[in-house]
Amino acid sequence: MSLPPFTPAPPTEEKLDYVKLVNLDLSKFDTQIGRQELAKDLYEAATGYGFLTLSNHGISDEVYAHQMQIANAMMTLSAEEKAPYEGIYSYFIGLRYKNVAIILEVPEEVMQSTHAPGGSKTEYIRYMMCEPRSKEESEKYRDIFLSGHTDLGTWTFLFSQPIAALQVLDHNDGKYRWVEHQPHGLVVNFGDALARLTGGLFKATIHRVVQPPEDQRHLRRIGVIYFSRPADERELVPIEGSPLLQRLGRDKPIDEQVFCMADFLDARKHGFKRYEYDLDRPRDTQKHADFFAGEYPDPEGHQSLGKFDNVPREVYVPSLKAS
Repeated sequence: MSLPPFTPAPPTEEKLDYVKLVNLDLSKFDTQIGRQELAKDLYEAATGYGFLTLSNHGISDEVYAHQMQIANAMMTLSAEEKAPYEGIYSYFIGLRYKNVAIILEVPEEVMQSTHAPGGSKTEYIRYMMCEPRSKEESEKYRDIFLSGHTDLGTWTFLFSQPIAALQVLDHNDGKYRWVEHQPHGLVVNFGDALARLTGGLFKATIHRVVQPPEDQRHLRRIGVIYFSRPADERELVPIEGSPLLQRLGRDKPIDEQVFCMADFLDARKHGFKRYEYDLDRPRDTQKHADFFAGEYPDPEGHQSLGKFDNVPREVYVPSLKAS
């Protein structure tokens, strides 16, 4: 079966307030000096916004375009038509472990041991689609498609999206800024698990998806996202034996209660560390929908089930950096 054609949308022509992200050029990885430069840039990104872009990542233009084509098919075909394409895996490789290991001054296998590629459902690719919204829907959801949040795992890789909608919370001034499209690039953000594995040194990115600019609001937004998280049984405590974490005093758990990855996922679903991040768009309970309403199933029976269901959601207050 041939896939239906997919033509990417043109970038917005509106002048937006873009965040300035570090870009990692992975072609530098071939030399020792280049690897050190990449590690330095990664450290800057990980301890700053927790967000970066990747170029020369090894995914060919053809594969990149084909993944977008698959995403479009997965989201628009019937269940019968999309069945042959279920379970398609990704092209991402182990460079993420190597660079983080360089920063933490530990052997590469120490970082690799926190994950279980192929052993448990810790790495997967997701295709998604956002349909244009009516004026009524937009008002109901405060022009937000996905409310402010941090991802739960270690890394999230996104195929750069020409339809502007992704925003990052800037800790320098507490404002959300747009992520600019980088043709055939990857956008990477760091999650809660990686923050805990580094004692809070690496920042979990606060981000959201909002209504696109006026000239793109009529367009369907297709996304390709790759998620990675530690093995289910891995305790979310700082990497042992890291000289860097020890020097910086980041070698102690950042939570009073230490979870393994599986229980952390369950606790978060039920309210643990759940904040209201959309500071600039306060929710009116009389007219705005609650993104977190509803019941959450617990098919695996994790021990943390229900512990945090009644914890009030706090309003997040950014700790602004000194100018």
